Amino acid sequence: MTERESIIAGVGTGPSLHVLVPTFRYNTRPVLESIDLNLPGAGLTALIGPNGSGKSTLLRIAAGLLPTDGGQVVLCGRELRGLSTREVASLVAWVPQRADTVFSMSIREMVRVGRYRMHRPIAGAPAAEEAAIDGALRTVGLDDLAERPVDTLSGGEWQRAMIARALAQESPVLLLDEPIASLDLKYQDEVYRLLSRLAAGGRLLLVADHHIEVTAAYAERIILLHEGRVAADGPPRHTLTRERLAQTFGVEVEVFADPVSGSPRVSRPGPRKDR
Repeated sequence: MTERESIIAGVGTGPSLHVLVPTFRYNTRPVLESIDLNLPGAGLTALIGPNGSGKSTLLRIAAGLLPTDGGQVVLCGRELRGLSTREVASLVAWVPQRADTVFSMSIREMVRVGRYRMHRPIAGAPAAEEAAIDGALRTVGLDDLAERPVDTLSGGEWQRAMIARALAQESPVLLLDEPIASLDLKYQDEVYRLLSRLAAGGRLLLVADHHIEVTAAYAERIILLHEGRVAADGPPRHTLTRERLAQTFGVEVEVFADPVSGSPRVSRPGPRKDR
């Protein structure tokens, strides 16, 4: 059995993701090297690393938005290469960083776009389609705001609407790129509580983020990228060590356990002040 066949044979019927990237380049610049990412089941995994470490590129490859020259993406036991757009959308949903929409639409209309990605009709959607949209809005807590224009939303509301749009696809795998960028502490916590509930409900979530302490508090597994390679992979306490963070980010930090949750907390010593 070849390596490719063994990967596909080893994946169960539940949500799973396996990404092999021998190398990926933009023009001649290497971005990813020797990536073998295996997420065998439901859960919340965070992908962290410095700017330019390849986090967003890896997510885009996993979502089928970028090709893998000589690599492979297997979603829920099905190799992504050769699948139709609709088949890919049935397996994986993509939540990009916030981008302003040029269209005036309600939250419900934006969420309906998730169904459109499944090649379902936008106008005259049957009851089952509307039920899927209602369920997505209810899951993220926006059912009472469904008719509100999206250009009036706060940052946290917008992000929840984007997640609802992905949920409307009813895909078992969700990929999120910087879902709490520019959000304050309240909305950061709100979004990650939602992601944790989705993972507990049976979905596989892979999140690229640079908020180390938030991901440490909520993610079951953290993958640390450095210069396009996996520098560490495992539970937060294993991955987020003082030595690894200093080597990866190029700054001296202190790492200690949160007295309440036990999750790693990171402190960067500031300049000494005379008292």
